[in-house]
Amino acid sequence: MAVAHIAPIAVIYCRVSTADQSCERQERDLRAFADRAGYQIAGVYIETASGARNDRAERKKVMALAQRREIGTILVTCSCATLSAAMRDFIGDFCSN
Repeated sequence: MAVAHIAPIAVIYCRVSTADQSCERQERDLRAFADRAGYQIAGVYIETASGARNDRAERKKVMALAQRREIGTILVTCSCATLSAAMRDFIGDFCSN
């Protein structure tokens, strides 16, 4: 009997700080990565908001999905300058609940 392979489920989270910026490149790059890595994309969450704030609506939705174990992976991209702060925020929120 063959066992069906189920792709890991992920969401894409894209954020820019100002309305004159676009998430287009982030989403395109993350979709390409997901395809290469074999992820099934369950949703794309996009928002324009300051990275200094943790009360962003789309971010809250993504974190709730992860905390309920409805997704196994959150795909994000950011500059090296903001990577440590972004990871600290995501991990801190996930582990505190």
